[in-house]
Amino acid sequence: MTDTSLRAVLAGDRGRLLVGLLFAEFGTAIQAVAEAAVLPLASRELHGASLYGATVAGPALSAILFAILGPSLTRRLGPRGVLLWSTVVYLGGVLLAVLAPVMAFVLAGRILQGAAAGLLSAFGLNAVGALYEDSIRPRVVATFSVVWLLPSVVGPAANAVVASLAGWRWAMAWPAVLVIAARFVIGRRATLLPRQERSAAAPVVSGVVVLVALALAAAAPGLPAALRVPVWAAALVAAGAAGFAVVRRLTSGNGRRMLGIGVFAGVLITYFGGEALLPLGLIEVAGVGVTGASIAFAAGAVSWSVAGLRPAGPGLRPLAARISAALIAGAAVVLAAATLPALTGGVVLALAVLAWGSAGAGMGTTWPILSAAAFDTAEQREIPAISAAVAFVQAAGGAAASLLGGGFYSVTARALPTATGVGGGFVLVALVGVVTVGAAVAQARIVRAPAGARRVRR
Repeated sequence: MTDTSLRAVLAGDRGRLLVGLLFAEFGTAIQAVAEAAVLPLASRELHGASLYGATVAGPALSAILFAILGPSLTRRLGPRGVLLWSTVVYLGGVLLAVLAPVMAFVLAGRILQGAAAGLLSAFGLNAVGALYEDSIRPRVVATFSVVWLLPSVVGPAANAVVASLAGWRWAMAWPAVLVIAARFVIGRRATLLPRQERSAAAPVVSGVVVLVALALAAAAPGLPAALRVPVWAAALVAAGAAGFAVVRRLTSGNGRRMLGIGVFAGVLITYFGGEALLPLGLIEVAGVGVTGASIAFAAGAVSWSVAGLRPAGPGLRPLAARISAALIAGAAVVLAAATLPALTGGVVLALAVLAWGSAGAGMGTTWPILSAAAFDTAEQREIPAISAAVAFVQAAGGAAASLLGGGFYSVTARALPTATGVGGGFVLVALVGVVTVGAAVAQARIVRAPAGARRVRR
């Protein structure tokens, strides 16, 4: 029986490589929290309100494309080469943002940081998939969730202090020291990864369609009234269809693997779609203020990290995935019900803390199970492409999530009351969650079926 303890996870050279990846994840989390907090300050000082939305979304969009390109670049440059060039691109992006004379430089810098993050995400998943056995992999993936606990809880206050004492530029700059140091540690053991002689062709065209469609969905609220909802809806459908094509190419059409990644995408969209609406609903509809919204947000972040400390064992993973997907969908349903009738602030806050704490626990459980399961029974030659598929879904799913619930609110903001727009956004997110639960049930049945009874292509 394979030892799945934390000591086994961190043992040997592969454990030292994992420590480097975790350190890099920690630095990235600190930087993400820092930049989210100080971007409004940068926008105000640089008179960049018109580019604020693009600056927020830019890193996610560039990460989508470069996650797809990861296997091809790794094959050409080798693991160390990809790590070196992604680090150069990342550092260039930080310098552009920190030294920006105008907001366009901050936008360009964050786009470069997103590209580097997409490459490192695929690199890290490739390492986890190639170096760890199926039975231990969920425990490995879970450690990445735990790393976000401290930045999520302490990061906002720490970066607020840095910004107030030294300015927003230093608040953006200092986390880069952690990231660069971590990449140095990773680079010393990057040769542990097998160099791939062949890799699946990168579905660049489909990836670009995803980017264009998501950008169009983001721009839809600025269109004439009659076009907003149709363009937004059509863009999201196009992004979904192109995203399906990307995953199909990277998984070589393996139906069982595609279904698992699809469930993973649905869970991501449900959680992050709700997360995008949570502060808006609590502040603008329930009137609980920034403090109340922060409490509910933190409830999800903390429970996510705590639930990820010890993933479910092999026998319980299908059941745990279904229950956790139901928890996340249930949270969206509760919040839709809470925001539509606009209950009193105290009631909504209590429901939000309970619902979002449950949703965070669901994410802490499902994230390691579903992302690790994508590699189960895969051959070594398939792992880089599967890593790219999972990294793509993580980046694209997060972007699509914010454009689903939050996008509905934006495109209907001038036609519907705030409570109806926010509640309607939660309803859409909840529908995705319900479909995801059904897909998770189907996935569990396929996993339990005898090999000869499975009809899904392998």
